[in-house]
Amino acid sequence: MLELNGRYDGSSRFISGSRWKAFGGISCGWRISQESYLKKNEWLDDLKLRVSWGTMGNQSGINLYDYAQLITVVTPGGIVNSGNPVFGTDATLAQTAFQSRMVSLSRTWEVVE
Repeated sequence: MLELNGRYDGSSRFISGSRWKAFGGISCGWRISQESYLKKNEWLDDLKLRVSWGTMGNQSGINLYDYAQLITVVTPGGIVNSGNPVFGTDATLAQTAFQSRMVSLSRTWEVVE
């Protein structure tokens, strides 16, 4: 017996050029109990040897949209809500903007065998 399988997975966790990847596998089996020299055995009614190999993709541990740069804006009162101005002239609303995380443009699927 021979079995082939394949899949083509995509994830929005990666930049568009690394979003899709093909994975596959193969399996071979031999029902040795059907061979003429073992059919006469009463104690062995079903024996199958099987070997298989395959790959699959893993994306766990990667944040959503890890390739997109996020900027966080903070006021003395905390993170800015949508109702607050982004930048103003009032000294009590002095705001700071900073890069909230590092961007990775090279992340792609981890291939597991």
